[in-house]
Amino acid sequence: MDVRLEDTAIFDFITRSGSTGAATDADSTPTCEVFEETTDAAILSPTVVKRTGKTGNYRVPVAATNANGFEVGKYYNVVVSATVGSVADKAVVMTFYVVPRIRTGVVVADTGNSATTFKTDLTEASNDWWTNTFLMWIDAAALEGQVKPVTGFTAASDFITCDAFTATPTNGDRFVLINI
Repeated sequence: MDVRLEDTAIFDFITRSGSTGAATDADSTPTCEVFEETTDAAILSPTVVKRTGKTGNYRVPVAATNANGFEVGKYYNVVVSATVGSVADKAVVMTFYVVPRIRTGVVVADTGNSATTFKTDLTEASNDWWTNTFLMWIDAAALEGQVKPVTGFTAASDFITCDAFTATPTNGDRFVLINI
């Protein structure tokens, strides 16, 4: 399974009776750890949540963010520990691969547009949401294929700031943002 960097993935698992195999609630809430590839120390210990009204059914939200230590191009194992009927057990409930977050956008006409700053159709509500991503032009006659790091995003105006491109983008020029 692939998980985009900065997304939260939800993984389900079911605890079972050792004698009957039937779904059974754990003696107490199971615990979870997430390990990166060959690293022996967990990088994250997300909180396990019981699914309401579902016998033995639990979910684990894993926030695959840079802040939590996740990196593009690496595999992660989600390991759950549970005790059912006084018998402790562990299992890998999911292995996933972190991929870049990709978003497309379009330049919007504005007198403030320049080779470093331009208005977009992006609607994220937080300043600097796209900072430290890369912007690549995919349908822009004068800029096609050029790639630069994003150095700022202003949510109120939807302006992106980048290192200088070779020309000022024009209305309708299309780009992709890649978070790696």
